[in-house]
Amino acid sequence: MIGYAVLQANSDLLGQDTNKNLIRDDVAQWIEKHYTHPIEQGLLRQAAQLYQRQLKRASGMRQDIKGTIAFKRKYLDSYIACELYWTYEAKGAGEAFTLPEGDTYFTKALEEKQFDTPTRKKAAAILDSILEGRTCPLVEPDKNKCNFISKKPIKQKGTK
Repeated sequence: MIGYAVLQANSDLLGQDTNKNLIRDDVAQWIEKHYTHPIEQGLLRQAAQLYQRQLKRASGMRQDIKGTIAFKRKYLDSYIACELYWTYEAKGAGEAFTLPEGDTYFTKALEEKQFDTPTRKKAAAILDSILEGRTCPLVEPDKNKCNFISKKPIKQKGTK
């Protein structure tokens, strides 16, 4: 096992999450304020949960390559499959909403919000460094990987 620096899982690193949904309260408020479409909000919440899990994983424990790759496959690949669906497959599937191709504008903004302190940036860098240069399977677009999709049709706010 290869060890990495251990960070303390405290409020400086993890922030406040009063409803225990794996999204920091300030990040949840930021998403609600800046994005109105439910699919954008859902994607950002899913990414925020991924990033919060990344912070937790980098804290209070020693990192290992095998465990980190399993983490990537479970959470990161699901997010990527969901984002790919809304970018490349949604229009062909008759969805009313699509993301622009090649556009990562909102995930970059979310990363800046989520990793907004030196400690949080260090935690993100720990996992990134473990995955750097590793070969992982390609991820296919998959709406079922979106953890915010339900049986009900997704509507824009203000519609019935």
